[in-house]
Amino acid sequence: MWFSLKSDYLLVQIICAFIMMQIFHTQQIVFAYHLSFTSKSPSSKELLLCNGNADICDLRYDQVTHAGTHNSGTYNLKYDCNSTIKLCKSKFQVPGICQPLEKVCEKSFPPLAVECFWENNPQHNIATQLKDGIRLFDFDTCLLDNNEVVNCHGMGNIRAIGEGLDPTFTQMRDFLKSNPNEVISIEFGDTDGDKKIISSHLQSKLEEYFASGGESMIYIRNTKKEAWPTLGKMIKSGQRIVVWFGSGLYNSTPDRKPWIQNTADWFVNSYTYTEKVETAAQLNSSFAEWCAPDKAKKFIEEDMKNLDFARWQTIDQTVGASPEYILRSIEKKEKIGSVCLRNLAIDVNYELLSITSNLCYPVFPYIYRVRVDYYWQSDLFKVVDMLNQMNVKRIKNGS
Repeated sequence: MWFSLKSDYLLVQIICAFIMMQIFHTQQIVFAYHLSFTSKSPSSKELLLCNGNADICDLRYDQVTHAGTHNSGTYNLKYDCNSTIKLCKSKFQVPGICQPLEKVCEKSFPPLAVECFWENNPQHNIATQLKDGIRLFDFDTCLLDNNEVVNCHGMGNIRAIGEGLDPTFTQMRDFLKSNPNEVISIEFGDTDGDKKIISSHLQSKLEEYFASGGESMIYIRNTKKEAWPTLGKMIKSGQRIVVWFGSGLYNSTPDRKPWIQNTADWFVNSYTYTEKVETAAQLNSSFAEWCAPDKAKKFIEEDMKNLDFARWQTIDQTVGASPEYILRSIEKKEKIGSVCLRNLAIDVNYELLSITSNLCYPVFPYIYRVRVDYYWQSDLFKVVDMLNQMNVKRIKNGS
């Protein structure tokens, strides 16, 4: 999102004021117990387990609901002052005019403020997420100086940046080597910067870490019509990673490898109808409307007519308070609700998550993923386990 430079500094101050108020005055919430995945050397008996569950080994990849995190790489972020200062210099081109901004930028966004507004998974790196049971990852990526791709959250001169691709992929590779019965999915969606450069970097690094030396850990589809393999077959073949690019990245990738899948070909991101949601009530209303039986039936009929299959559905149980929301509320003198991601996540990660799942599952053939922020303070694993139990019953009953 882009703002005029004149309003940027005011926006920074306003956002920080509300962030710091909510950080220091928020109620203490007891951490919810969450499932823990412990890495072990597999025994012959454990070879029957797929992602820790023997019941889903015979289910195809597209019959399993995957537990995921939203903006998986947003931890240990730092506000990108360089981007803001570059914009200042490019707009005014007057020597020294941007020096005051350089002095106050980082102080305007201390670590607690960055965590509040941009970090969806603070203090939980990829290794921790894998250990805890997350098997689907969503990465936003930004381009730095046209030669480096990093994890990030935000766009333009309002963004925070994190670690690069090397530490991210190293954590994944180390986990997969130590846990041969695990299947993971990696999605790359939002970007800030030249998509062609970003996609080229992503493809190159993915190949380096997971598809070099004559052995590829990345699943390759030969044709769009072939059936997806079962998790058991993926584990036996060693191709245990499914890589997804959003349409913008997918269509921008030079010399695209056959193991890159296009998200638009297979599933509907729930963000298409929840993108502007800023409260738990709005999120509930959006899912209730989308998963209404008559609307779902019409959607499935149109997909079957045009695509010969019904696209997968997703549950992205996330809410975000945008800067526009804060400024709009101030202008209208309305009460401003939670702006910190942690508080917003807790509002939707428990009862409302179960309500959404129970609402949408009966009316669609398949829920591909469930993603949340602050997964360790949620019912994510409980809900995904419930959905997979129902998936197993569906397949056994032939429905």
